[in-house]
Amino acid sequence: MFDLFSDILFRLPVETHFTYKIPEDLKNTIKPGMRVKVNFNGKEEEGMAVRIHSVVPDFKTKEILKQIDPKPIVNEYQIRMAYWMSERYLAGPGECIFKMFPPGKRITKNQPEVPSETDLPRFHLNDEQKAVYDSVIEKIQNKHSTECRLVHGITGSGKTEVYIHLIHEVLKMNRQALLLVPEISLTIQLIQRLQEVFKNNLALMHSGMKGADRFRSYHSVLSGEKKIVVGTRSAVFAPLTDPGIIVIDEEHDSSFREHSSPRYDARTVARKIAADHHSILLLGSATPRIETYFNAVKEKNTIFYSRLKTRATGADLPEVEIIKIEDFNSPISGDALQKINQNIKNKEQSIILLNRRGYSPFQYCRKCESSLSCPSCSVGLNYHKNGKLICHYCGYTRPNTGVCDKCGSKTEMAGSGTQKVEDYLLSLYPEIRLERLDTDAALDSSSVGECIERLLGGEIDLLLGTQMIAKGLDAPNVTLVGVLQADYGLNLPDFRAQERTFSLLTQVAGRSGRGEKKGKVFFEALNPENSVLIHAANQDYSAFYNEEIRYRYDAWYPPFCKIVRILFRSEDEESAKLESEKFSNQINERMVRQSENEKVHTMILGPAPAPIARMHNKFRFHVLIKTVRPETLHGLLKETVSEFKKSMGKTVYMEIEFDAMDLL
Repeated sequence: MFDLFSDILFRLPVETHFTYKIPEDLKNTIKPGMRVKVNFNGKEEEGMAVRIHSVVPDFKTKEILKQIDPKPIVNEYQIRMAYWMSERYLAGPGECIFKMFPPGKRITKNQPEVPSETDLPRFHLNDEQKAVYDSVIEKIQNKHSTECRLVHGITGSGKTEVYIHLIHEVLKMNRQALLLVPEISLTIQLIQRLQEVFKNNLALMHSGMKGADRFRSYHSVLSGEKKIVVGTRSAVFAPLTDPGIIVIDEEHDSSFREHSSPRYDARTVARKIAADHHSILLLGSATPRIETYFNAVKEKNTIFYSRLKTRATGADLPEVEIIKIEDFNSPISGDALQKINQNIKNKEQSIILLNRRGYSPFQYCRKCESSLSCPSCSVGLNYHKNGKLICHYCGYTRPNTGVCDKCGSKTEMAGSGTQKVEDYLLSLYPEIRLERLDTDAALDSSSVGECIERLLGGEIDLLLGTQMIAKGLDAPNVTLVGVLQADYGLNLPDFRAQERTFSLLTQVAGRSGRGEKKGKVFFEALNPENSVLIHAANQDYSAFYNEEIRYRYDAWYPPFCKIVRILFRSEDEESAKLESEKFSNQINERMVRQSENEKVHTMILGPAPAPIARMHNKFRFHVLIKTVRPETLHGLLKETVSEFKKSMGKTVYMEIEFDAMDLL
């Protein structure tokens, strides 16, 4: 008998696989896509078999110790996708393959559900929705066609119903569908609507599920039992074999970017999957990313464009008023309180957003003229009602002594967080049914869902929270939305700060007046004349885009270039700085050898301390590279990174982020 071998991938940042011999008793059972146990570096480790072959290696091989899965848990396409991601994001293929499926569970025999007949949606499409539907359906029916289309619809325009009608057609063709959303717990109504139409054809996939439930849902798709996947970022890797449509709802949302290796963007991965399967990719948003909109409306567009300009119910967009903050330490202004008071009298619901959790964001010492800061991060400590000072980045916690660390003088609280606003409102309106929804109040996704259910059921008069309440809510009796410190996000040292602020304000304003009653909105701001606030108040995306795109052009930011960020972090500041300088020198040396044409189209900035110079007790330095030749830069980076890692100090960690989403 001839020997068989298996190429194994591990969850490690290495560029290659490792070959193991398959023992006699497993020769007929191990297949690509199964997990196995092997001895690796003297330890028993879990790996993924990706290839079975009879090519004898020119080195002594160890034997596979154990087969974990009775059947493959990833399919052939997922294995190919892992290698594509490895190349695209300069990550280990093993890191990529282990992103494809829920961790830790084995396939067990379950009684398969019999998929129900789907009900034709009970909502008829209006003329605008029908125009979008008609523009897409012909491409769906042509199985050899692919297209990426932006569905740019104002808040409440009925994008969901368009998705549902298109998915319904895809199922009739016996193909599959994928719908990605930013946050499952905030999309209760969307899930309920999908379940109403598609019954048990729906497979939910998100990190809030229990491990066994998540794996069971994954397996229902792998086995072909269910044909519609709804989930968050990682659901893009669902084991679909013939997706006819991929929908990314709220495509502007930053949660579609992964922040651990491989640092993939689900939107980019979805576009690759759609192209490979001749699928339609729909990107839906009221506030699309600048890059997405630019590529949809430019002369040689790479994304098709559809517009929904009116609300599906016929309701008008709410009126928005901008209120100047006169007293920074006052939780909320008198004008805003009058509006809240009137809404309470009208027995209508209100939503108040403050994108700062905790009680007070600053503990200030007048003598030192400084705030108390985290010992592990270069950010301030936030005071919470439990008497603790907490770092919102690393979680460092300590009691609040009320005195300065440096001089022992008494400290003062400055600014307001959601806890302080909650106390203030309840002191004024003790009978009000108020609930706070932020990451401190929400213990898990189920508690978030229960809070949203109470709002929709009319059991909450006022919902107060952070940005997590800005999207996905369709409560007809919400007629007042307020945003406190609306211009706070504009002060962040990030070129996307204006875009994120406009998007947040526009999205949350869209929660008001979605039923029969007219909606009202107010923004409280230190600078009410800021153009971003004015455009958001007018719900005028075009005006904001036209202003922002000129700034991006002048400063040479995306969409006029691509940005790659290489971040170095270490507990030793000098080591992080030294390695970042060495890397910058190496990439500059390689760039010098390029043609003059290539040099003109690439700019290397840094190294420099990151805006948040220390986080989780790690000092951070970054190098930014801007280019209009991403393919050329990718090749240079691949060569440089591979060589550089061999000599990089062991105490330093390097992160590479292509199409960097934030620069903090």
